Amino acid sequence: MPIKLLKKVEPPKPMVRFYLAEDLRQEVNGKMSAVGLYTDNVVILPLPDTIPEPTESTPIFVGSLGFLFNVSRLSQATKISIDIESDGKRKPFMEPKDYASPGPGRSINMVGVMEPCPVTSFGEKTLVVTVGESVHTFNFEIRRAPLSTIGAVLDPKTETPKIRKHALAARRKPTKAK
Repeated sequence: MPIKLLKKVEPPKPMVRFYLAEDLRQEVNGKMSAVGLYTDNVVILPLPDTIPEPTESTPIFVGSLGFLFNVSRLSQATKISIDIESDGKRKPFMEPKDYASPGPGRSINMVGVMEPCPVTSFGEKTLVVTVGESVHTFNFEIRRAPLSTIGAVLDPKTETPKIRKHALAARRKPTKAK
C-alpha cells in the first residue's frame, strides 16, 4: 500500500472587522455597545461656512469618535499594531501590543474612543491593522456638509441656520482665559 503524504494545514489567517461610532462602551457582560454607529464609515460634519478648513495647526474638534477593531482566528500569541494614513502621512494610531490567543471561537476587541476627536483635514482616511504578518486596511471618511442640509434648523425670527445641540457638534477647542 503506497504511503500518502499529508498536506501541511496552515492555520487560518486572522480576521479583522472595523466599526466606527460616536461612542463605544463595554457592558458588564463583556459585550460592546455602539452609540451612533456609522454603517457606511462616513462621518458628516454640519458646519457653518464661517468655519475655515481644518489644518494640523487649527483642527476642528468633534465631540467623540470611537473605533472598534474585532480580531479573531488568532491561533497563537500575536503582535497587533494600528496606523492611520491621511494626507499622504502614516502615523501610529494604537501602539503595538502583544496579544495572547483568546482560544478557539473567541476574539479580541481593541477599542479607541477619542473625546474630543481632532479633525485636521476632510476626506478619506485609511486605518492599517497589522496582525502578525497579516495586513488589513479599512477606509473611513470625514466630510463637511452645509449647515442648511444637516444638523441645522432655521431660526424662525432671522431665518438663519442654527446648529442643533447633539453629541457630534463640531467645534473649535476652547482656549483658556489668561
